[in-house]
Amino acid sequence: MAALAETLIMLQSLKEKVTQPTESVGGPIDVAVISKGDGFIWIKRKHYFDATLNPRFFERQKGKLT
Repeated sequence: MAALAETLIMLQSLKEKVTQPTESVGGPIDVAVISKGDGFIWIKRKHYFDATLNPRFFERQKGKLT
């Protein structure tokens, strides 16, 4: 469902770019799932900093996943 929601937002963004001079949606999209059992879980999250400026962040993320 999260992937479907992200795709719908991207389609709406494309439609806005093609049909109207002003955009109401667009840009990078954050996707999260909220469920009663698991709570809040990030599915896709954009980063607000350049990866070359903070490589240790990504090293820590790799360590959590393995």
